[in-house]
Amino acid sequence: MSLPSRVVASAPVAEETAASAGGTLDRFFGALARYPTFRRLWFGALGASIGQWMQQVSLGWLALTLTDAPAFVGWVTFAAGLPFLVVAPVGGVLIDRLDRRRLLLVCQVLAALVAVVVASVVVSPTRSGRGTCR
Repeated sequence: MSLPSRVVASAPVAEETAASAGGTLDRFFGALARYPTFRRLWFGALGASIGQWMQQVSLGWLALTLTDAPAFVGWVTFAAGLPFLVVAPVGGVLIDRLDRRRLLLVCQVLAALVAVVVASVVVSPTRSGRGTCR
């Protein structure tokens, strides 16, 4: 007899959990709809993240195409992540002392410039007259 009472007692808990999960999503998407500044920040961060993911995948693909060595892809990925470890302590100090918006803008512009330089090196002709990956 005690088994059915446990099942019945746990049913409202499951409903509350489902309702709170829906409430969290409603709160999040409601904030996107209500606050234009948050919406711009969120979509800007989403675009920057997608760009970084694309760059990481393309660097691995380029390393594999040029060397045909899967281990080299690991080294390229490690080298791409190393600046985050080195710059993080300095970045923390800078973010506390400088204008955050301007610092974020400068960092994004620098990241875009690095992506343009890498892309131009890949598509520029080499001595053979072909691009790096053609």
